[in-house]
Amino acid sequence: MDDEFTQQKNIESSQDTISILIGHYSPFTGRDLLYKGMTSQIVAEALDAINQSYTVTYINDFPAHLNVLLKNRHFDTGHPWFNLGCSDIKVKEANPIRCEYRFSKPIFKTLVMFWKRVDDPFDFQTDSDVHGKRVCRPEGWFTHDLDSPERRWIRDGHITLVQPPNLSECFKLLMGGQVDLVTDQEFGGQEALHQLGIQDQVEILSRPVSDEAMHMLIHRSHPQATRYLLRLNQGLKILQESGRSERIKAWHIDRFWHELEKK
Repeated sequence: MDDEFTQQKNIESSQDTISILIGHYSPFTGRDLLYKGMTSQIVAEALDAINQSYTVTYINDFPAHLNVLLKNRHFDTGHPWFNLGCSDIKVKEANPIRCEYRFSKPIFKTLVMFWKRVDDPFDFQTDSDVHGKRVCRPEGWFTHDLDSPERRWIRDGHITLVQPPNLSECFKLLMGGQVDLVTDQEFGGQEALHQLGIQDQVEILSRPVSDEAMHMLIHRSHPQATRYLLRLNQGLKILQESGRSERIKAWHIDRFWHELEKK
């Protein structure tokens, strides 16, 4: 775990303090992002709206968030996380840890995309177009969209899933011809391209792989799980109904693309 920090917002209230855990997942969360990122600002203002005290701790180790820190209640809740749809028994079997959690109402919806080399004529028009391809997504990341009941790309062997430690390695494998496609949410993929300086050699495909909602999550064993989720959802509803959450999203998205263009 690296570069930890904790910040606290104390409010005169009879409510106890909710401890929130985040890592780096730009533009949603990050130690050095303004307001600690888009979903951090939404969550903070949602809790402010209901007069709820909270702390925010940054530990850039997402597997540790799920497997230890939240599961063992060192912290109450974390974000942003995708709800994999654990009512599907195959999803539950493939993601046993993630399915131990309960989720808030959605905070933000993002598109998951494919990237390919510009010299590759491949086009993603139908799901069967992907059959036979080597697809890269980092180890430990979600795969439910690739293996949904309608697709079954992984379980039926339609694709070869390659899982290096991080997204940058996926793009290096793409440039080296060791994979055919890289997939991630659109912001993360574009940021990784610019960090590697290969944005002119790789292009994003126009058809999304999926659209995924991001949530707060809390372990099912947490004794305050129901109460905390109700309060979080109450605050999110206030922001949504006032239009404030949409303004926050638009500001962070605009800033993300502006900063990316400067690189």
